[in-house]
Amino acid sequence: MECPIPYCSIMEVHPLTRWQVGQNCCLRISMPSASIILQASNVYTRDQWLHSIQWKRAIHRFKKLLCNASRPDVFMREVKAMIQMTRTSPLQDQEVFQAPLDIISDLLSQVRCLSQSFLSYLFWGKDKGLLLIHDTW
Repeated sequence: MECPIPYCSIMEVHPLTRWQVGQNCCLRISMPSASIILQASNVYTRDQWLHSIQWKRAIHRFKKLLCNASRPDVFMREVKAMIQMTRTSPLQDQEVFQAPLDIISDLLSQVRCLSQSFLSYLFWGKDKGLLLIHDTW
């Protein structure tokens, strides 16, 4: 390949079970303009690629959604979904757990973008209870 594929341009990724006899370790990446078929040496490697690409796409989607969230309830829902995705990911890498923390840390450090009521909702909840993220753990 001459140039990298941006994760935002990938429409779907799925394994090909029986493409041709003897080539059952393939992964198909669909984009708006074309499809790419990658062949791995074994099923384990193919699945690693699959889960890595799916995780990277999801983390990019969460980052975009969280950066553009204007309502606290939407922000919290997406944070909870990102945490759940991280907890259930079959990937075992420090980056899987570090990336969500970095995203939230970056967003909270940009306090100028967040109103006082938004920050109050994030830390105290709608009913001035405990931090809402704790509910999903």
